Amino acid sequence: MTTVPANALFWGRRMACVGILALLFLAAGTSPSLAATIHPIEGFKKSTDPSVAFAKNTIDFYGLRIKETKEDVVVSYNGKKVASSPAIKFMRKELYIKDAYVADDYPRQGMRTLFIPTFSGGANCCVEDVIVTKTEKSLAVAVVHSGSGSGVSPEAVKADAPIVVSSVCAMQVELRNVDKEAFGWCTATAPRPDACLVFDDDAWRFAKSGENPALYNALLQKELAAATDPGNQPHYGEPLDKEVVYANAVNILFYSIMAGKSEAESSDFLHRALPGLDAEHRRNFITNVKKAIADCDALTSKTIRLDATDAAPASPASNVPPRDAASASGRFTRTPCGSIADAAGKLEWFIGPDVDMTFDQAMDWAKALAVCGQGWVLPTMAQLASLRDPRLTAGTGFYAGGKHWPARIDPLFSGIGGGSWVWSREEPNAATAKAYNFNQGTETRTGKSGQGLAVRAFAVRGLASAP
Repeated sequence: MTTVPANALFWGRRMACVGILALLFLAAGTSPSLAATIHPIEGFKKSTDPSVAFAKNTIDFYGLRIKETKEDVVVSYNGKKVASSPAIKFMRKELYIKDAYVADDYPRQGMRTLFIPTFSGGANCCVEDVIVTKTEKSLAVAVVHSGSGSGVSPEAVKADAPIVVSSVCAMQVELRNVDKEAFGWCTATAPRPDACLVFDDDAWRFAKSGENPALYNALLQKELAAATDPGNQPHYGEPLDKEVVYANAVNILFYSIMAGKSEAESSDFLHRALPGLDAEHRRNFITNVKKAIADCDALTSKTIRLDATDAAPASPASNVPPRDAASASGRFTRTPCGSIADAAGKLEWFIGPDVDMTFDQAMDWAKALAVCGQGWVLPTMAQLASLRDPRLTAGTGFYAGGKHWPARIDPLFSGIGGGSWVWSREEPNAATAKAYNFNQGTETRTGKSGQGLAVRAFAVRGLASAP
């Protein structure tokens, strides 16, 4: 059986879908909220980012370890397997993990997502995607099976467009309930409608019926127009013609149901595509498509909730200087009330609690601080950068990739504890703020939640304000 017509139909639909997504954004009169920034995983080979690392066949991502073996991509956390995806090297020598990429601010501002496309079979089957999303309090791991269709598009991710993947659910429709002579689909003619992925409640899932009506209605109209166009009917002979027509009909019903249409509306669409089917057979067709959608197991998901016990294993206590100590260089001096006087910068510093803080919490803490007097604010990026000394170490620092990343700052600031970042008061926009990475000496622009980073707060004021 030739595969030419199915490939042509599939890729025609795929290009139409890309155009439909663009038109939906234009029709809404708005552009996506914020385009994601994509980083190929190869860029993390010698990265200074303590949260993501890539070496040979392994990716470390916020405490998760993703390792590609000869046959699988395995995701583990704290030594325990969380998920896996086949990685069959069919006519391929390179590791699939090398095609991975990290998307910043995706699927929402302040989140970070790792995408790993894999392949689980020969010929044109089967496409899978491993997706890991880091939120403020969780790691969401999903494996999406797209059969012989198409997986996650990096272009859609970059454009912050809805992610659509080919649905294998439609292949589970029992056609013999509709036509006793039907024998099902070969890979070439299998229906592959597009299903929309949704990130909700810290987990990936498929969109529910009626949840994304604009997208599915647009796809429905496109599929319906193609199925009812007299010049677009298959002419390859039986049984291929019947298989192609039925595949189109399944796609039409899939889109109709997902667009939230009533059973009467779905029946009318089906009648337009297959006028030879009577009402009873149309009802059976609709029932079987609904069952295939409900029974679909093409996406597995697991959410790992993070708390203080997940952050890092126990580490030796910091060598915190006595409260009346001065730094070895003489630049910093601990005042009787607990602040730190900076003779070189003509500033006075106060270290916040050794806990992760959001930007708003840090702002409120500094504003309310009354120790040693009033007038405290969060520092600027320049003020924070002036404190860093690559020769020195303070605190234990953020834990990732099996090691600690301590702050490079005078030991008198060891109250930073398990933090590596400190909030500045600088806000590029309403959704983000800047923090200074004292381990790497770099500026970090992140969501105000802190994006799961170990961000601390320092308060500062002019030294002349000290009592």
